[in-house]
Amino acid sequence: MKGHWLKDQRGNVLLFTTASMVFLLVMGGIAIDLAYQATAKGELQRSMDAASLAGAGNLGFNASVFPTVRQEAWRFGDLNPYRVGTVNLSLNSANAANGDIVIGIWDPNTISFTPSLDGTQVNAVRCTYATQIPTSFLGLLGFNTLPVAATATAWAPPPLLPSECPFPIGLSACFFDTGGNPNTSVGCGATVTFITSSSQSQLGANTAGWVDMTPGANNVNSQTTAQAVDDAATGNCGNPQNYVQTGQQVPTGGGQFQNVFSQHIKPHFQTIYNGSPAYQVLDASNNVVYDGPGWRVAVPVIDTGTVCPPGSQINQSNTVVGWTTMVITQVLDVGAECAVPNHFDDGSGSNPWDPRCLATKNGTAPNLQDPNVHAGSRGIFGYYDCQYTPSPPASIPGPIAARPRPKLVQ
Repeated sequence: MKGHWLKDQRGNVLLFTTASMVFLLVMGGIAIDLAYQATAKGELQRSMDAASLAGAGNLGFNASVFPTVRQEAWRFGDLNPYRVGTVNLSLNSANAANGDIVIGIWDPNTISFTPSLDGTQVNAVRCTYATQIPTSFLGLLGFNTLPVAATATAWAPPPLLPSECPFPIGLSACFFDTGGNPNTSVGCGATVTFITSSSQSQLGANTAGWVDMTPGANNVNSQTTAQAVDDAATGNCGNPQNYVQTGQQVPTGGGQFQNVFSQHIKPHFQTIYNGSPAYQVLDASNNVVYDGPGWRVAVPVIDTGTVCPPGSQINQSNTVVGWTTMVITQVLDVGAECAVPNHFDDGSGSNPWDPRCLATKNGTAPNLQDPNVHAGSRGIFGYYDCQYTPSPPASIPGPIAARPRPKLVQ
């Protein structure tokens, strides 16, 4: 009988089973807490995605929209709570880099985000939130909470240009250049003035001039200009690669090109204007500078230096620095005749084109003795948008919008 108890192992199985159950319960409890943490993190990430997209969707081209951007980011964070509580983002008006809502500049080339309050440059919103969630089983081991955090950056890409073909005039980049920093919207909404004349004094008042966008072109002539006008009106322009690209030189000029005005620009403009919706053009402070029909076209932006208006610089070879859109609002043909009766009031009681037209020719000028009226001059007037992109407009039809939909980039 001695040592018989050593041979009885039935109690060992019970002890092993009990220990295994305890271990499995502990591990299962840890797994439940960790799964809960992962779920909460996923929900918090979706909240940050929604908040950053809502903020970026309200970005404009100036700092006046920043309070709205922050408020919308906060609101959408609050509307998308994670599992165990609300998301209360700090507005971070000082724009501290480690704040919950940070406004800044997203550079897709370097894949980097830089906090900024430069209203002409800001194009992205980053939202970040961190908190603790309570545990269940891990509390038995002394871990009462687990951290959860999420970050999302939404980028409002450069505005979409219309899919129409480019119009053959170039706008001076001086309005987009501030402190040597191009690609800004400072000065946007300014009047485009192009009075064709060989007079140097008349050229000094222009902010635009003819361009030949054919790669390798050496000069501007009426034949290629007329063809480009027809292409812009009909949409028959083909691939954007058919045009000069940013960084390349284009010839510019201020010739009268009588047949281009009378046989091409004027009839196209009249047809398009009469069937046009009302376009609203804003300046950098979101003030309405034009609200009415017109011919919306894409145009190259050319480097004419920092002097505005550029004077003789518009009448020589210049470098294309980007592309923008403009709304042509009036065409002035020979004999001080405006193409359409557009009497939009820009707030001064008139507009830049009516004083140049005879009253009998859709204008308000009393007679040709008016110093602002030039009987032999032809001209194009309009306003350019707060839009500036590095590439020619796409040939694929798409919506004409202030901005494409914001996208998540981080």
